[in-house]
Amino acid sequence: MTHLHGTIRRTRRVAGILGLLSTFLLSAFAVPAQEQPRDGTPTPEAVLEALFTAGPEAVTFTDEFAAAVSVDRLQTILSSLGEHLGPFRGIEGTDSPFTVRFVNGTAIADVVLSDGAIAGLRFRQITPATEDLAAAVTRFMDRPGEVALSIRRNGEEIVARNADRPLAVGSSFKLAVLRALELAVAAGDARWDEVVHLDHGERSLPSGVTQDWPDGTAATLETLAVLMISMSDNTATDALIHRLGRDAVDAAFPGDTPVLTTREAFLLKAPDSTEVRDRYLNGDAGTRREILRRGLSGALPPPDLFAGAPVHPGIEWFAPASGLTQLIDRIDRTDVLAVSAGPFDAGSWQYLGYKGGSEPGVVNMTLRLVTTDGTRYSVSATQNRGHHAVDLADFVQGLNMVLAHLQ
Repeated sequence: MTHLHGTIRRTRRVAGILGLLSTFLLSAFAVPAQEQPRDGTPTPEAVLEALFTAGPEAVTFTDEFAAAVSVDRLQTILSSLGEHLGPFRGIEGTDSPFTVRFVNGTAIADVVLSDGAIAGLRFRQITPATEDLAAAVTRFMDRPGEVALSIRRNGEEIVARNADRPLAVGSSFKLAVLRALELAVAAGDARWDEVVHLDHGERSLPSGVTQDWPDGTAATLETLAVLMISMSDNTATDALIHRLGRDAVDAAFPGDTPVLTTREAFLLKAPDSTEVRDRYLNGDAGTRREILRRGLSGALPPPDLFAGAPVHPGIEWFAPASGLTQLIDRIDRTDVLAVSAGPFDAGSWQYLGYKGGSEPGVVNMTLRLVTTDGTRYSVSATQNRGHHAVDLADFVQGLNMVLAHLQ
């Protein structure tokens, strides 16, 4: 047990250190598309290998990159990788992104060359090795707060850790809105190309872009669905819920109902909503539906209210991880699910569909995956910390360790 906890602390430390360093390198990564190697110029793979085998002094950098990232800073990053993942073993891949293999784990490297010089470099998805899936799951579950994990392989649940416990899942509830839309289209009650006009008397707060579109802007249901899944657009989500009806979304959601619109959630969390919030939190499902049916008054709170500590964590969307893996398995519009891979590497899979949700104190990530041999997985992972923030970098790091054993 001592060894396990030491490994977990080491994993969290590398997630934090390398997360900051990778963010720094990202500023130097905004460069043109990869140039084709000219005769006699090294390939990105060869330059990357030289970086690890001979050090930064053995490769060249563009002036812009060198101005942004010093040789000493780059050497610190390489040393951190070696310290936490062990000795370098080799490079996999023929084009960026590459997989860098170490004795005790892997990292994904994006590299761009200009005339053989490094013009952009980023390390991400730092994944320490674990002995097997069971060990990776154990390490993932050992984090503060309430944690749940469900994994299905070809429809059969193979990992269930607190998987039936309803936890706050944030914007992952939007999977149910997509499923309700699919069912409405299949029943002939809606069309993907159906046009609706946005009513900004019902606009929500970001994330998203549609909250800033002019009143009455026309959009198809398909456009709203893509915005909802790809960038978690809140106003697009609410427009779909209004079009479909709350009952349809409730029927598709594998958790507590009624399902709030995002605007309703923000209004209930507002500082001046104490009385209605208390009635809502203390009421049963019928009482809550009646409160929502009558409507919530007041103005939306400022967005920066939600940028710090968790705000009234009881106002949320609660669902079990097992329900979310079943839900994402049922969704037919796999193209919509695949628009955004979130923090994961889609290139490692034949297919990757994703929807996540996070806010202070809450994170959920739900994925639908297909390996190169056609094996289907669905994965849903949740962490709740109440009035404490969740370490997102650590969460992704731990989940990547789990996913590495599914490939």
